[in-house]
Amino acid sequence: MSKLLSSITTWWLNIDWEKVANFLFIDKDNKFQWIGVSAVFAVVVFFFNTSWEHHKLNAEIKSKSRIQWMNTVREYIVDYTIAAQDLDLALRKMLAYKARHEVQRTGELTNEEGFVISIEDYESELTARNDVVNLSSRAVSKTRGLLMLYITNSKSERALVKNIQDLADYLQVARSKVGSYKEGTQIEGQHPNDYAETLQKDIENRINLLTETARDYMKNEWERAKKGQ
Repeated sequence: MSKLLSSITTWWLNIDWEKVANFLFIDKDNKFQWIGVSAVFAVVVFFFNTSWEHHKLNAEIKSKSRIQWMNTVREYIVDYTIAAQDLDLALRKMLAYKARHEVQRTGELTNEEGFVISIEDYESELTARNDVVNLSSRAVSKTRGLLMLYITNSKSERALVKNIQDLADYLQVARSKVGSYKEGTQIEGQHPNDYAETLQKDIENRINLLTETARDYMKNEWERAKKGQ
């Protein structure tokens, strides 16, 4: 690149501009000719239009690419929040199922009405509910991973990345707590129903915060897209 610029500069300096001016603006009778001005003006206009069209094309390409990128990220954020809500519901259902049972001193398992429940039936239902939790958890991990591929951790995106990660971290901790919960006990010093209510509110708050941050971020990106940046 430097060699090319050096060659162009050398060529430019070696031009005899007096001869060029005489050729363009002085006729054979040594009189000024306006046709030369018209020719120079036409050349300038041509290069200006070419440069402008090139700039306009680049801006349009950038704008379309950014809008397409925004639509993809927006869709992934919606999928991510839906997956988070599904995992929240699955965790609360599994916790509620566990909380309705209690292990007696005899080792027998009873339901909330005091009836003895088959360990095999209990574990079969618990396994089914845990499968739903695992499925929802994988959906959260997948959509989070896709978002992280599309969003960098630049200064303008840092708040959005933080909200995405905070929601994932909270869900992971909640999953661990519900998974280790023992029947007939408290969870985090709360009755299971109270903890489930707290869990739902906390996840809802984190989703709302993520949505607000994403809305502001998309607004800024839209302004950049309109300017072709």
